Amino acid sequence: MLLHVDPVRRPRISRSMAIPSPEVDQAVFLLRNHAVTLSAADGVNASSPMVVGRALEAQLAVPAHSLRVTVHHPEHFFVIFTQPAH
Repeated sequence: MLLHVDPVRRPRISRSMAIPSPEVDQAVFLLRNHAVTLSAADGVNASSPMVVGRALEAQLAVPAHSLRVTVHHPEHFFVIFTQPAH
């Protein structure tokens, strides 16, 4: 089992550069104003992106079509909202 502390998963040292562009600037703006990371685990039950999305819909009254949930580790999720007001 690979964990985030495993050397295999650590970022490699690189000398590459990203050239700024309007598209990159727009993506950075979108993620800064429309995205959150969260942990959803109780230690016993596994969560899924669909369960997290339904919980956000039920508890925060966020329509399901207004968010996208992806999983990065079994309990860590990345949520992107389509509206900044959320």
